[in-house]
Order: sequence, then structure tokens, then C-alpha cells
Amino acid sequence: VTIVNDDMTQGIVGLSQSTLSISEDQSGVTLTLERIDGSDGQITVQYSTLDGTAIAATHYTAAQGSITFEQGQTSATLTIDLLGNTSADGDHSFSLNLSGDHVGSNNSVSIKLLDNDSNTNTTPDTGSSSGGGGGSLGWLLLFGLGLFGTGRRA
Repeated sequence: VTIVNDDMTQGIVGLSQSTLSISEDQSGVTLTLERIDGSDGQITVQYSTLDGTAIAATHYTAAQGSITFEQGQTSATLTIDLLGNTSADGDHSFSLNLSGDHVGSNNSVSIKLLDNDSNTNTTPDTGSSSGGGGGSLGWLLLFGLGLFGTGRRA
């Protein structure tokens, strides 16, 4: 008589977060994959990145491959390299998706790259003071208009 233990299960894999925000000046973003509802045997899941407003080779390095969970292993990490820039171009986002026979419902994460570059104020100084006096340019204009108006009287 052979008894087969059918109570053991291989489990399912999902991402620990569905959204993540990180500054674009970081060298990479590390994601955690979790194996739940069992850890019997070896299972493999596939992953791939997908452009959103963040573009591969411009904002991050595209990634595609597989991760194998060994017998009893319940977590694994994956790092995606980020390619920071120095232009103030706003926040961007992309996603990482999991696929395979052992992937659960939490199979995608949206990664937001927060712009850490700011616009430099390039407005020229008009000489105005904080007291509301108009500065020297304002007085010059008033004086010039006064002379012009005086010169036109009959």
C-alpha cells in the first residue's frame, strides 16, 4: 500500500506591492516576489517590464526573464536598473508583470519614477522692490509718460 501525501501544494507567486514610487536618481528599484499557499517543490515564474510614460533605455533598463523558487523558498527579489536624468521632465511610470502557471492575482506592479530635477527660475530681474514701489523701471516709465504728456499740451 502506498500513501500519497496530497496535502502539499506548490503555492502561487505574487508581488508584494501593486504600486511603488521611487526617486529617479536611485540606481535601481528592488521588487519582492512572495510565494504563498504552499512551498512544495520547485516552481518558475516569468517577468517582463512594460513601458508607460517611462521609456526603456531612457528612464530604466528593460528586464525580461524568469525566477525559480526552490523547495521551501517563499520569497525572491528582482532589481530593475534605473537610468536617472538631469532634466526636469516630470514623473514617469512603467510596470513589471509576472506570468506563468503559478502566478496569483497580484501579478503586476506600477512603478512611478519621481522627478527629482527642478525648473530653474529664469525670469529676469526687473528691479522691482518688495515694497510695491515699482522699482527704477517703473519710475522711469512714469516720468517718461509725464514728459510726453506735458509736451503735447497746446
